[in-house]
Parts: sequence; structure tokens; C-alpha cells
Amino acid sequence: MRLNRLKIVSSLFLITALCGCTTQSVNNAKEIEESNTYIYKYEYETGSDGQVETQYHEEKPSFDDFGTVKAETVETLKNKNGNLKFVRMNEVYNWGGMECSVTEAHISTYVDYAYEILDDDVVEYVLKQLKKPFPSGRVEKEKGKIMWVKVHIKNPGLKDQDLNMNSSNVTEKTEGVIRPGGGALSLIDQELWLKGEAPHRGTVRIKANCEQDLWYVFNFSSYNTDYKYYMLGSFGYIFDPSDYSGILIELNDVKDEG
Repeated sequence: MRLNRLKIVSSLFLITALCGCTTQSVNNAKEIEESNTYIYKYEYETGSDGQVETQYHEEKPSFDDFGTVKAETVETLKNKNGNLKFVRMNEVYNWGGMECSVTEAHISTYVDYAYEILDDDVVEYVLKQLKKPFPSGRVEKEKGKIMWVKVHIKNPGLKDQDLNMNSSNVTEKTEGVIRPGGGALSLIDQELWLKGEAPHRGTVRIKANCEQDLWYVFNFSSYNTDYKYYMLGSFGYIFDPSDYSGILIELNDVKDEG
């Protein structure tokens, strides 16, 4: 029976890899290997008894203690009315009245690579968080990688703005077929939450009348050099990933730092 959408709630969960396309119990799901990411939660009303069913839409669905887990087929990006705009690294685009570009992208297996690229005032905060999923200081999975993406922002405005700067990855495994998923966003080096200055993840203070750099850190459980990876450049999008219709930045010059 067709389900009617009621509401959308953006959430931060501890995500879990699921095998197959069947409903899993919470206890079973918790036994599967875990990693951190942002996911999107949807609530639907059934057409018969009016009960609410919660579903999670991502390549790796999540769970909580009060719901069930359901893996679903990941849709391709719909590109409604051709609204997706593709740019490449070092190509400047406008977002929210600001000039933005991705200027660097690196992959590594060690979290200490942060010392080579991050500012002294944030590096220890970042490492403290990264060593939670990577207690040994490195990625243990054979194909796993940490991706570091540098975003340059020029804000001509006259006031500082605290903005939701969250982003995520989409992946093109087959020519012209782009699907949500890839690396899970671990953190942004300048997000206010890291220093206890904001209650929510992803909020960054974009300073007035200046230029600044943000480092995005993504956790890839499986990175494949044969695929194309893109980053969402219209920051703060929190709805169904397949409905995204903003900027897609092709990460076309990723350097492997070992």
C-alpha cells in the first residue's frame, strides 16, 4: 500500500552498515559494524490504520532504540528541471551571496595527517573527535580512507553569519548515474560545536568581509579510485539526498597521502 509522507526530521545518528533489503531488529543492527555519519529520517503514515512508520534514507540506514531499521534501494539524484549545477575543483561558484570553491582534496589512512593541513587552534579538537572512530590513529579497513576537502569562502557581507555548513558526498559509479552516498561527514574543522560554542553539529561562523578556509573530513569505509566522487556545494541541505538540486563539486584532483 502506498505510504503518504507526513514530515521530515533531520538527525545525527550513529550509522550502521546493513546487508540485504530486509527489516532488521535494533538488537541485530547494533551487532553490525558502526561508523559516524549524517542521515535523513522520514516519517510516513500508512493508508489504512494511520500508524506512523519511520524509514531512513541513505546508503547505510541508521537506527535508534525506539524504531526499526529498514534498508532501501538508493535512488539516483533526480535532477528535477535540470537544476543540478556541476563544477570542478578550483572553479568559483556563488552560494548565498558568497564566492565558494573547493581548492584541495586529499585522502589518507592516518588521522595525524591533520597536523599537516589544519590550523594549530583547531587541530587538537579535530584529532580528539577522529580518534573515537579510529582509536589506533589509522583506518583499519583495507579499502577505507579519510578524505580531507578544503573549501574556500569569500564573504562580502558586513555581518558575521552562523550557518549550517553541512555537506555530504554522492558517487558516480557508472557514467551518468549519480547516487547519494560515499564518504560520511565526520566533522568540519571550524564548526563551533567542536569548542562547545554551539549545541548542534555543522554550524560554522562565516566571518564578515573576509575570506576563510574550511576543512571537511569524510570517512570512507570503501574508497575506489575508479569512481567519481562529488561534494554537495549548496551547504546545509538536510532533506532527501535524491531530491538535492544544487551545486555538485566534482572532486577531480584527489591526492593520496598514504
